[in-house]
Amino acid sequence: MKGILAAAAISGVATLLVLATPAASWLGGLSADFLFPARHALGLEPKMASPVSAVVVAIDEETYRRPPFEGLPKVAWTALLGEAIGAVLDAGAVVVGQDVILPTSLESLLPGNDRPYLATLARGAAEGRIVLGAARHQGERIGPHPVHRMLARGETNIRLVNLLTDADGVIRRAPVLFGDQNNQTTAFAVELAGRAMQAAPKVEGNRLILGGREATMASGGGLILNFRADPGAVPLYSLADILACARTGRTGYLREAFAGRVVIIGSVLDLEDRKTTAARYLGRRDGDHFAGRCVHPVMASVYGDAIARQTVPGVMIHARAVNDMMNGTALAALPPRGTVLLVFILGFAGGLLVLNASALAAAAGVTCLVLLTAFGALWAFSAGLVTPWLSAEVALLMAGGVSYGYRFAITDRDKRHLRRSFARYLSPEVVEELVASGRAPELGGETREVTVWFSDLASFTKMSEGMSPEDLVATLNDYLSIVTETIIGHRGMIDKYIGDAVVGVFGAPLDDPDHARHAVDAARACQARLAEFADDRVRSGRPWPPTRLGLNTGPALVGNIGSVQRYDYTVMGDAVNLAARLESLNKRYGSTVLLSGATAQASGAKDLRLIDRVQVVGRSEPTDIFGPTTGLSETHLAAFEAARQAFSAGRFAESAEGFSALASTDPVAAHRLEHARALFADPPERWAGVTVLDKK
Repeated sequence: MKGILAAAAISGVATLLVLATPAASWLGGLSADFLFPARHALGLEPKMASPVSAVVVAIDEETYRRPPFEGLPKVAWTALLGEAIGAVLDAGAVVVGQDVILPTSLESLLPGNDRPYLATLARGAAEGRIVLGAARHQGERIGPHPVHRMLARGETNIRLVNLLTDADGVIRRAPVLFGDQNNQTTAFAVELAGRAMQAAPKVEGNRLILGGREATMASGGGLILNFRADPGAVPLYSLADILACARTGRTGYLREAFAGRVVIIGSVLDLEDRKTTAARYLGRRDGDHFAGRCVHPVMASVYGDAIARQTVPGVMIHARAVNDMMNGTALAALPPRGTVLLVFILGFAGGLLVLNASALAAAAGVTCLVLLTAFGALWAFSAGLVTPWLSAEVALLMAGGVSYGYRFAITDRDKRHLRRSFARYLSPEVVEELVASGRAPELGGETREVTVWFSDLASFTKMSEGMSPEDLVATLNDYLSIVTETIIGHRGMIDKYIGDAVVGVFGAPLDDPDHARHAVDAARACQARLAEFADDRVRSGRPWPPTRLGLNTGPALVGNIGSVQRYDYTVMGDAVNLAARLESLNKRYGSTVLLSGATAQASGAKDLRLIDRVQVVGRSEPTDIFGPTTGLSETHLAAFEAARQAFSAGRFAESAEGFSALASTDPVAAHRLEHARALFADPPERWAGVTVLDKK
């Protein structure tokens, strides 16, 4: 196949441009972002684990509007938080994570205000069931108030809640570890999952091992989050409703909601702590995630008109990470080598298609590759593997575009030259075959067997004397169009026009094993069309002379003949000269079409008759000449052949008698009669059955 090296080089450059530029991260991220809604729309999203491992208790807009939180500054909520967290712990939560950082305290101003919260922290820390959040912001660490930190037993129960943001500002991964190799701590979600599974997280190479489950980390670190479209993937509870539920003693509801689960408390507000994630195109509203209520119904004034948003609260991301770690549903990315290979192969395939297929086939092939890549990526995504399919498709389109330019400028240059050179002389089908063969005729030539067509109008010069120049040109163009279309339509080529004469070639420039048959078929068709053309002229009072045609098959020199500056694809040699002699002999024999014996034999035509054996000027070997038998009966042809054989044997009187009986209906027999009578009146001294011609 042509262009393999070119396609490989082009694909290599496209791969480098796609993967070694800032666009790589952006395209890689979008590759996952688009697949989340596609997976959901096609019903390919895996079933959720039951029960869900992590839930969220939200400090939401509703909490701010319900008593006892209404009107209180958040810093004064510590007692209420302590009461709610205590109720969650009592309900059987395996661990509670607090994604709310309280760096200040009102204890010094309002003694006793923090005691319920501090007591809950001390209890949770003692049981190993509470983790507080801290954050690094602009190089500074923001953590719980020192008293809160002390009762939570220090750093043992404090973890960073920072998330990993890609270069395009989108969160797709959850961190696993923070710090350097000498001082590493687990991230907030990893710590919660580890405590829930009662297993210490381990990192070996690019694998996170947690309680017998393994997850592959991305090359940039962290686990790729498997966001879900189902609102129930992370159940959401309002802090105000949970506190009211605890105060009304509805412990059964609380146990059903939290027993055996990781509970994360955090903000779910319109503006605070909202992140853009890979789930941005799933189009979910905050209120969609609420589980069934205990005391307070969902406030319609808060969530009734909520719109789908591309951002989600940070606490929901932590819950998603915990669920993925505990259920083994985190996504894995195609390794770097696999990424390079995928992008290169797709670019190579696109380049190869464009370099070798027709424009329509290449466009269809590239479209199919784009669709197959997208569906293949979706299939892999449903199985938990993220592929850089968008990067691969960009490389495919880039390689296809460059390959098209390369093909236009380099590989198709000769083909366009061939099309321009032969479009006027060959049928479009033959031109395309010539182009597809890849054989561009070069300056110089080659000897090959062809069939040469030579046609001319009888007495055209005399007839044209009575025509105006305009009428002459228009009429001649009409005539030449018929001859040209017929030759081209039968896989022939127009060599040249010589006034009203036409020289055609069959069997070049494209090899044609049936060139003789095509030439004979063209002669029949041309004479039929010209007869209609002449009849139309006669009916309008404008007579038209017959066309005389000679066909000869034999070796000839064909090729681009001329100088470097100017040359033509033409045919030369004795085969051409003999075709011209045969065309001229039509006048002597009263015929309109004469074929050489070589053409008659090569064509395999059955509707031909042998007319004579002649030796034309310039040739030492005799040539059999044939003509068509159109309109002649078998009896007529048998009588003609008997008279011809008598002539060939030198029995001129017998021959004349035979031709005489046919002359009234057969112009060829009438001319043969004259010749037989002339030889009978003046017999030659030596007769070999060959008519020797002394004129061209």
